[in-house]
Amino acid sequence: MCILVLILSALNFLSFSWGVRGHFQMGNGMPFPMKVLSACSLVFYGLFLASLRSVHGGVWTQGGALFLFVSALALFWWTIATTRRNRPDVAHHDAAPHQLYCTGPYRIVRHPFYLAYLLFWIGTALSVGAWQWLGAILFTVWYGFLAYQEERRFIQSDFGGIYADYQKKSWMLFPVPWVK
Repeated sequence: MCILVLILSALNFLSFSWGVRGHFQMGNGMPFPMKVLSACSLVFYGLFLASLRSVHGGVWTQGGALFLFVSALALFWWTIATTRRNRPDVAHHDAAPHQLYCTGPYRIVRHPFYLAYLLFWIGTALSVGAWQWLGAILFTVWYGFLAYQEERRFIQSDFGGIYADYQKKSWMLFPVPWVK
Protein backbone atom coordinates (compact mmCIF):
# COMPACT_ATOMS: atom_id res chain seq x y z
CA MET A 1 0.00 0.00 0.00
CA CYS A 2 2.99 2.30 0.58
CA ILE A 3 3.79 2.15 -3.14
CA LEU A 4 0.24 3.28 -3.98
CA VAL A 5 0.54 6.15 -1.51
CA LEU A 6 3.84 7.16 -3.13
CA ILE A 7 2.48 6.95 -6.69
CA LEU A 8 -0.77 8.79 -6.00
CA SER A 9 0.91 11.47 -3.92
CA ALA A 10 3.48 12.01 -6.67
CA LEU A 11 0.74 12.25 -9.32
CA ASN A 12 -0.95 14.92 -7.23
CA PHE A 13 2.19 16.89 -6.52
CA LEU A 14 3.34 16.77 -10.14
CA SER A 15 -0.13 17.76 -11.36
CA PHE A 16 -0.25 20.72 -9.00
CA SER A 17 3.27 21.76 -9.99
CA TRP A 18 2.33 21.57 -13.67
CA GLY A 19 -0.79 23.66 -12.93
CA VAL A 20 1.25 26.52 -11.49
CA ARG A 21 3.39 26.82 -14.61
CA GLY A 22 1.19 25.32 -17.33
CA HIS A 23 -2.36 26.35 -16.52
CA PHE A 24 -2.62 29.47 -14.39
CA GLN A 25 -2.04 32.91 -15.88
CA MET A 26 0.93 34.76 -14.43
CA GLY A 27 0.57 38.28 -15.85
CA ASN A 28 3.81 39.97 -14.78
CA GLY A 29 5.37 36.76 -13.51
CA MET A 30 4.89 34.70 -10.38
CA PRO A 31 4.08 36.87 -7.33
CA PHE A 32 6.63 36.56 -4.51
CA PRO A 33 4.09 35.11 -2.01
CA MET A 34 3.30 32.39 -4.58
CA LYS A 35 7.01 31.57 -4.74
CA VAL A 36 6.99 31.22 -0.94
CA LEU A 37 3.90 28.99 -1.09
CA SER A 38 5.59 26.83 -3.74
CA ALA A 39 8.74 26.56 -1.62
CA CYS A 40 6.72 25.58 1.47
CA SER A 41 4.89 22.97 -0.59
CA LEU A 42 8.17 21.51 -1.79
CA VAL A 43 9.54 21.37 1.77
CA PHE A 44 6.45 19.66 3.18
CA TYR A 45 6.26 17.22 0.29
CA GLY A 46 9.93 16.40 0.87
CA LEU A 47 9.20 15.80 4.57
CA PHE A 48 6.30 13.58 3.56
CA LEU A 49 8.52 11.52 1.24
CA ALA A 50 11.20 11.21 3.94
CA SER A 51 8.57 10.04 6.44
CA LEU A 52 7.02 7.56 4.04
CA ARG A 53 9.64 4.89 4.78
CA SER A 54 8.70 4.75 8.44
CA VAL A 55 4.93 4.57 7.98
CA HIS A 56 3.31 2.11 10.30
CA GLY A 57 -0.24 3.33 9.85
CA GLY A 58 -3.01 0.83 9.56
CA VAL A 59 -5.12 -0.07 6.59
CA TRP A 60 -7.72 2.54 7.55
CA THR A 61 -5.31 5.48 7.68
CA GLN A 62 -3.49 4.47 4.50
CA GLY A 63 -6.81 3.72 2.78
CA GLY A 64 -8.11 7.11 3.90
CA ALA A 65 -5.00 8.80 2.52
CA LEU A 66 -5.43 6.97 -0.81
CA PHE A 67 -9.08 8.06 -0.96
CA LEU A 68 -8.06 11.69 -0.35
CA PHE A 69 -5.30 11.49 -2.99
CA VAL A 70 -7.69 10.07 -5.61
CA SER A 71 -10.33 12.67 -4.69
CA ALA A 72 -7.79 15.51 -4.89
CA LEU A 73 -6.51 14.34 -8.26
CA ALA A 74 -10.00 13.93 -9.72
CA LEU A 75 -11.14 17.33 -8.40
CA PHE A 76 -8.00 19.06 -9.66
CA TRP A 77 -8.31 17.71 -13.22
CA TRP A 78 -12.08 18.32 -13.30
CA THR A 79 -11.36 21.95 -12.36
CA ILE A 80 -8.60 22.16 -14.99
CA ALA A 81 -11.06 20.93 -17.62
CA THR A 82 -13.65 23.47 -16.47
CA THR A 83 -11.21 26.41 -16.64
CA ARG A 84 -9.24 25.36 -19.72
CA ARG A 85 -10.77 27.93 -22.09
CA ASN A 86 -10.39 30.90 -19.77
CA ARG A 87 -7.57 30.12 -17.38
CA PRO A 88 -7.62 31.71 -13.91
CA ASP A 89 -4.84 33.83 -12.46
CA VAL A 90 -2.23 32.23 -10.24
CA ALA A 91 -2.76 32.55 -6.49
CA HIS A 92 -1.52 35.70 -4.78
CA HIS A 93 -2.17 37.90 -7.80
CA ASP A 94 -3.89 41.20 -7.15
CA ALA A 95 -5.58 41.80 -10.49
CA ALA A 96 -9.33 42.31 -10.69
CA PRO A 97 -11.26 39.13 -11.51
CA HIS A 98 -11.80 38.59 -15.23
CA GLN A 99 -14.01 35.48 -15.11
CA LEU A 100 -16.57 33.97 -12.78
CA TYR A 101 -16.83 30.20 -12.95
CA CYS A 102 -20.13 28.64 -11.88
CA THR A 103 -20.06 25.30 -13.71
CA GLY A 104 -18.36 21.97 -13.06
CA PRO A 105 -16.92 21.75 -9.55
CA TYR A 106 -17.67 25.45 -9.05
CA ARG A 107 -21.34 24.50 -8.64
CA ILE A 108 -20.35 22.80 -5.39
CA VAL A 109 -17.48 24.89 -3.99
CA ARG A 110 -16.24 28.33 -4.97
CA HIS A 111 -12.56 27.34 -4.68
CA PRO A 112 -12.17 23.79 -6.02
CA PHE A 113 -8.45 24.14 -6.74
CA TYR A 114 -7.80 25.03 -3.10
CA LEU A 115 -10.02 22.17 -1.95
CA ALA A 116 -8.02 19.73 -4.12
CA TYR A 117 -4.78 20.97 -2.58
CA LEU A 118 -6.22 20.66 0.94
CA LEU A 119 -7.44 17.11 0.33
CA PHE A 120 -3.91 16.25 -0.77
CA TRP A 121 -2.22 17.82 2.27
CA ILE A 122 -4.69 16.22 4.68
CA GLY A 123 -3.98 12.91 2.91
CA THR A 124 -0.24 13.31 3.47
CA ALA A 125 -0.85 14.01 7.15
CA LEU A 126 -3.19 11.07 7.51
CA SER A 127 -0.65 8.81 5.83
CA VAL A 128 2.48 9.66 7.84
CA GLY A 129 1.21 11.72 10.78
CA ALA A 130 3.72 13.61 12.91
CA TRP A 131 4.99 16.89 11.47
CA GLN A 132 2.92 16.51 8.34
CA TRP A 133 -0.13 17.66 10.33
CA LEU A 134 1.64 20.98 10.81
CA GLY A 135 1.80 21.30 7.01
CA ALA A 136 -1.86 20.38 6.62
CA ILE A 137 -2.84 23.05 9.16
CA LEU A 138 -0.50 25.62 7.60
CA PHE A 139 -1.93 25.04 4.11
CA THR A 140 -5.52 25.03 5.37
CA VAL A 141 -5.00 28.47 6.91
CA TRP A 142 -3.06 29.71 3.86
CA TYR A 143 -5.62 28.56 1.29
CA GLY A 144 -8.46 29.79 3.48
CA PHE A 145 -6.83 33.22 3.55
CA LEU A 146 -6.34 33.16 -0.23
CA ALA A 147 -9.98 32.18 -0.76
CA TYR A 148 -11.11 35.01 1.53
CA GLN A 149 -8.95 37.53 -0.38
CA GLU A 150 -10.28 36.35 -3.73
CA GLU A 151 -13.86 36.61 -2.49
CA ARG A 152 -13.25 40.20 -1.40
CA ARG A 153 -11.87 41.02 -4.86
CA PHE A 154 -14.95 39.48 -6.49
CA ILE A 155 -17.36 41.41 -4.25
CA GLN A 156 -15.53 44.68 -5.02
CA SER A 157 -15.45 44.02 -8.77
CA ASP A 158 -18.02 44.29 -11.55
CA PHE A 159 -19.06 40.74 -10.58
CA GLY A 160 -20.07 41.88 -7.06
CA GLY A 161 -23.82 41.35 -7.30
CA ILE A 162 -23.56 38.12 -9.23
CA TYR A 163 -20.92 36.84 -6.83
CA ALA A 164 -23.08 37.59 -3.79
CA ASP A 165 -25.81 35.41 -5.31
CA TYR A 166 -23.27 32.73 -6.18
CA GLN A 167 -22.07 32.67 -2.55
CA LYS A 168 -25.57 31.70 -1.46
CA LYS A 169 -25.62 28.69 -3.82
CA SER A 170 -22.22 27.10 -3.16
CA TRP A 171 -19.80 26.45 -0.32
CA MET A 172 -16.56 28.35 0.05
CA LEU A 173 -14.07 25.47 0.47
CA PHE A 174 -15.61 22.42 2.07
CA PRO A 175 -19.03 21.06 1.11
CA VAL A 176 -20.93 20.82 4.37
CA PRO A 177 -24.52 19.75 3.56
CA TRP A 178 -26.01 20.69 6.93
CA VAL A 179 -24.76 24.31 6.71
CA LYS A 180 -26.53 25.47 3.53
